[in-house]
Amino acid sequence: MATQIELPEPKDYKYALLYQLMRGSCWCEMGIGNPMAKTHTDACLRAQEFTKGCVSVGVQMRTAAIIIARGGSVRLPKKNVRPFCGLPLVAWSILQAKVSHTIDSVYLGTDDEEIADIGREHGAEIIMHPDWGDQSGANRAFIWMIDAIEESGEVFADLVSMLPTGPIRKPADIDRHMELHMKIGARVIGMSRRRETFLYRDLHQICCRNIMMNKTNDLLEHAGFVSASAWGWQRAFQDGLPYDRDIGFDQWFAESPETYPEIDFNYVELDAWQLCDVDTLPEFEMAELQMEHFLLQGRGRSVYDEYAKSKGEHNE
Repeated sequence: MATQIELPEPKDYKYALLYQLMRGSCWCEMGIGNPMAKTHTDACLRAQEFTKGCVSVGVQMRTAAIIIARGGSVRLPKKNVRPFCGLPLVAWSILQAKVSHTIDSVYLGTDDEEIADIGREHGAEIIMHPDWGDQSGANRAFIWMIDAIEESGEVFADLVSMLPTGPIRKPADIDRHMELHMKIGARVIGMSRRRETFLYRDLHQICCRNIMMNKTNDLLEHAGFVSASAWGWQRAFQDGLPYDRDIGFDQWFAESPETYPEIDFNYVELDAWQLCDVDTLPEFEMAELQMEHFLLQGRGRSVYDEYAKSKGEHNE
C-alpha cells in the first residue's frame, strides 16, 4: 500500500495530481478488479518516489502533449500532410495543443521529414522515430517518444496524447480533459454518445448477422483521440500492452480481453459531430465538412487563436 503523506490542499490545480500521487490515490485509474492493477500500483509507487525527488530539488511539474503522425499511410497516402480546412491535417493537432491553457510543451513524433517540417513550422518539438511499417500499432511510437523525452532530461507530471486523425476538437477540449484528470487523478479520454445503435457483423459478401441492438443511449464511442493522464500511468499502460500491431489486434483482444491493461474509462463527453477517424478519402472529406460547418464557420484557425488570448485570464 502506498505511504500516506499529509500535504496541504493544493491552491493551484496544476499541482492537484501531484497532491493525489503523494497521497497514493492514483490506483483508481485502472478500475477495481483490473488484472493490471498491481502493475499499475507498482508504477504509481515509483512515480511517487520520482515526484518526491523532483519536489525536493524544486522541479516544477509540467504537462507535455505528444502527437504521433507517421508518413506511411496506406488507405489514404500522405494524409497527415494533406490540406484539411486550410492547414495540413497534422497541423491542427499541434495548434490545438499549443493554444491549450494546460499544456507546457508540444512534441511531434514522426518517421517522415515532410511531417517534421510542418511540425517545426507550427511550433512543435520534433522527435524522429524509425519507420516500423503499416502493421505497427501506435503504442510503439508512444514508448519511443516517452523514452526520448525522459532521456533528454525533461520532467513532466502529466501527459496528453493525441492522434491527428481525430481533428474536430473545440478550442477548450484539451483543457476539459486535463481539468477532469487533475480533479480525479485518473486518465481521461473523449467520448461521443451514440443514440440508437444497431451493429451487424459481415459474414460474407451479401450476408451479415445482428450482434447488437441498443436504444438506451448509454453507448459511447471514442472521439477526438485525446488522452490526459499521469506521465507514470502512460508508461505503465504502454508497457502493459502485449500486442503491438494493428493487424490481428481484434482476434487477440477477442481471445484475451483480460490482458488489455485498461477496463474502465473516465471521460468528457463530446458532441456527436466531433466523431471522426480520417483514414480514407471519404472520411477525410466528410470530417472537413463537419469541422467547417459546426466549428470554424469561415473563421479558420482564428477560432483557436482567440482562445489562446484568454490563457492569461485562465491562469490568474
